[in-house]
Amino acid sequence: MARSLLLALALAASVFVGDHLLYRSLVVPRLPGWTSVPVGWWLLVLSPVAVAPLVVGLLVRNLREGVAVVAGGAVLASLYLWWAARTYQPGHLKSYALEAPTVFWVQTPLLLFGLFGCVSLLSYFVASRRSPGSAG
Repeated sequence: MARSLLLALALAASVFVGDHLLYRSLVVPRLPGWTSVPVGWWLLVLSPVAVAPLVVGLLVRNLREGVAVVAGGAVLASLYLWWAARTYQPGHLKSYALEAPTVFWVQTPLLLFGLFGCVSLLSYFVASRRSPGSAG
Protein backbone atom coordinates (compact mmCIF):
# COMPACT_ATOMS: atom_id res chain seq x y z
CA MET A 1 0.00 0.00 0.00
CA ALA A 2 2.74 2.50 0.94
CA ARG A 3 4.71 1.55 -2.18
CA SER A 4 1.68 2.16 -4.39
CA LEU A 5 1.08 5.53 -2.74
CA LEU A 6 4.69 6.54 -3.36
CA LEU A 7 4.41 5.56 -7.02
CA ALA A 8 1.16 7.54 -7.35
CA LEU A 9 2.88 10.52 -5.73
CA ALA A 10 5.71 10.16 -8.25
CA LEU A 11 3.21 10.48 -11.11
CA ALA A 12 1.63 13.55 -9.54
CA ALA A 13 5.07 14.99 -8.79
CA SER A 14 5.94 14.76 -12.48
CA VAL A 15 3.18 17.25 -13.24
CA PHE A 16 4.40 19.48 -10.40
CA VAL A 17 8.04 19.36 -11.56
CA GLY A 18 7.14 20.07 -15.18
CA ASP A 19 4.75 22.86 -14.33
CA HIS A 20 5.88 24.46 -11.09
CA LEU A 21 9.64 24.11 -11.44
CA LEU A 22 10.56 23.87 -15.14
CA TYR A 23 7.74 25.91 -16.72
CA ARG A 24 8.13 28.78 -14.27
CA SER A 25 11.90 28.91 -14.47
CA LEU A 26 12.36 28.39 -18.23
CA VAL A 27 9.19 29.46 -20.01
CA VAL A 28 7.54 32.23 -17.96
CA PRO A 29 10.54 34.58 -18.15
CA ARG A 30 10.51 34.24 -21.98
CA LEU A 31 6.86 35.13 -22.43
CA PRO A 32 4.75 37.15 -23.83
CA GLY A 33 4.33 34.50 -26.53
CA TRP A 34 4.92 30.77 -26.75
CA THR A 35 6.89 31.31 -29.95
CA SER A 36 9.53 33.18 -27.96
CA VAL A 37 10.37 29.99 -26.08
CA PRO A 38 12.65 27.43 -27.79
CA VAL A 39 11.00 24.11 -28.64
CA GLY A 40 13.66 22.25 -26.68
CA TRP A 41 12.57 24.01 -23.52
CA TRP A 42 8.96 22.94 -24.07
CA LEU A 43 10.20 19.36 -24.46
CA LEU A 44 12.15 19.71 -21.22
CA VAL A 45 9.05 21.02 -19.43
CA LEU A 46 6.98 18.06 -20.67
CA SER A 47 9.65 15.42 -20.09
CA PRO A 48 8.81 14.63 -16.43
CA VAL A 49 5.24 13.75 -17.44
CA ALA A 50 6.62 11.36 -20.06
CA VAL A 51 9.42 9.80 -18.00
CA ALA A 52 7.59 9.24 -14.69
CA PRO A 53 4.93 6.89 -16.13
CA LEU A 54 7.65 4.92 -17.94
CA VAL A 55 9.51 4.39 -14.67
CA VAL A 56 6.32 3.65 -12.73
CA GLY A 57 5.36 1.02 -15.31
CA LEU A 58 8.67 -0.71 -14.69
CA LEU A 59 8.18 -0.66 -10.92
CA VAL A 60 4.61 -1.91 -10.51
CA ARG A 61 4.25 -5.58 -9.58
CA ASN A 62 1.03 -6.39 -11.44
CA LEU A 63 -1.79 -4.81 -13.43
CA ARG A 64 -4.04 -4.31 -10.41
CA GLU A 65 -1.36 -2.28 -8.65
CA GLY A 66 -0.64 -0.43 -11.90
CA VAL A 67 -4.25 0.65 -12.33
CA ALA A 68 -4.45 1.76 -8.69
CA VAL A 69 -1.20 3.73 -8.97
CA VAL A 70 -2.25 5.40 -12.22
CA ALA A 71 -5.69 6.30 -10.80
CA GLY A 72 -4.12 7.71 -7.64
CA GLY A 73 -1.55 9.66 -9.62
CA ALA A 74 -4.27 11.11 -11.86
CA VAL A 75 -6.33 12.27 -8.88
CA LEU A 76 -3.31 13.71 -7.05
CA ALA A 77 -2.12 15.53 -10.18
CA SER A 78 -5.65 16.88 -10.67
CA LEU A 79 -5.59 18.19 -7.11
CA TYR A 80 -2.32 20.00 -7.86
CA LEU A 81 -3.76 21.49 -11.07
CA TRP A 82 -6.88 22.59 -9.17
CA TRP A 83 -4.71 24.26 -6.51
CA ALA A 84 -2.62 25.97 -9.22
CA ALA A 85 -5.75 27.39 -10.84
CA ARG A 86 -7.34 28.46 -7.55
CA THR A 87 -4.18 30.30 -6.49
CA TYR A 88 -3.73 31.91 -9.93
CA GLN A 89 -0.37 30.35 -10.71
CA PRO A 90 1.24 31.20 -14.09
CA GLY A 91 -0.24 29.15 -16.90
CA HIS A 92 -3.46 28.37 -15.03
CA LEU A 93 -5.43 31.60 -15.27
CA LYS A 94 -7.80 30.23 -17.93
CA SER A 95 -8.59 26.86 -16.41
CA TYR A 96 -11.67 24.67 -16.33
CA ALA A 97 -11.02 24.44 -12.59
CA LEU A 98 -12.12 28.08 -12.35
CA GLU A 99 -14.61 28.35 -15.20
CA ALA A 100 -16.27 24.92 -15.22
CA PRO A 101 -15.33 22.91 -12.11
CA THR A 102 -17.62 19.99 -12.92
CA VAL A 103 -16.02 19.59 -16.34
CA PHE A 104 -12.58 19.92 -14.75
CA TRP A 105 -13.21 17.19 -12.15
CA VAL A 106 -14.54 14.79 -14.79
CA GLN A 107 -12.21 15.59 -17.67
CA THR A 108 -8.83 16.16 -16.00
CA PRO A 109 -8.55 12.93 -13.96
CA LEU A 110 -9.75 10.90 -16.96
CA LEU A 111 -7.25 12.53 -19.32
CA LEU A 112 -4.40 12.08 -16.86
CA PHE A 113 -5.47 8.49 -16.21
CA GLY A 114 -5.33 7.86 -19.96
CA LEU A 115 -1.97 9.54 -20.37
CA PHE A 116 -0.33 7.94 -17.34
CA GLY A 117 -2.03 4.62 -18.04
CA CYS A 118 -0.98 4.28 -21.68
CA VAL A 119 2.66 5.07 -21.00
CA SER A 120 2.82 3.00 -17.79
CA LEU A 121 1.14 -0.02 -19.37
CA LEU A 122 3.49 0.14 -22.33
CA SER A 123 6.56 0.02 -20.11
CA TYR A 124 4.95 -2.59 -17.82
CA PHE A 125 4.29 -4.97 -20.71
CA VAL A 126 7.72 -4.41 -22.27
CA ALA A 127 9.35 -5.12 -18.89
CA SER A 128 7.19 -8.17 -18.19
CA ARG A 129 8.07 -9.71 -21.57
CA ARG A 130 11.76 -9.33 -20.84
CA SER A 131 11.69 -10.58 -17.26
CA PRO A 132 13.34 -13.99 -16.67
CA GLY A 133 10.17 -15.59 -15.35
CA SER A 134 7.96 -14.70 -18.32
CA ALA A 135 7.03 -17.20 -20.95
CA GLY A 136 7.63 -16.15 -24.32
